[in-house]
Amino acid sequence: MDNEKQPAQQNLQGHNISISFHEHSRLLELVYEPSKVIDVVIFIIILVGILAISDNALLRGLLIFALILFEFVFGLEKKRFMSIFDLDEGKLVVKSQSVWFPKLNQDIQEIKIDDIERIGLRRYVRRYGDGFELFLTCKHQENLLSGIDLSFSDSHACAENIREFLGLKTPIKAEG
Repeated sequence: MDNEKQPAQQNLQGHNISISFHEHSRLLELVYEPSKVIDVVIFIIILVGILAISDNALLRGLLIFALILFEFVFGLEKKRFMSIFDLDEGKLVVKSQSVWFPKLNQDIQEIKIDDIERIGLRRYVRRYGDGFELFLTCKHQENLLSGIDLSFSDSHACAENIREFLGLKTPIKAEG
């Protein structure tokens, strides 16, 4: 039937990534949201440690200021990605913004669908399990669609869905 979705084009909800197809249009929406829980837990543990170790108020104040400054800078680097593939308009809009300070550090890119050559996965080897990120190779540049903390199954499923949605004949590029 015409209005039934193909098996590859089903909505997907991963650990920190989701992909959804809009029924009455030719839109695919990909949302990557990095985990914030670990950041908050580490911040609280370090803060409690600072308060427990130091009796000197000036030293406490300096250490807490350094911790807040570190979290601010780190928070600007950790990004959330929202990507909308629109086949009717022939464009992809990728919005990336800081998780903790979205108004301070955001970027919006428009890419022509025709410029997309392939979708890829990049592997990051880590001590307690590898992480993966999604990226697009375009005619003039490489564009990220996620951070580096995806599981292989989530990243591969999203890449395959996007590849089929766009009708790309090239296989998924794997790096790392």
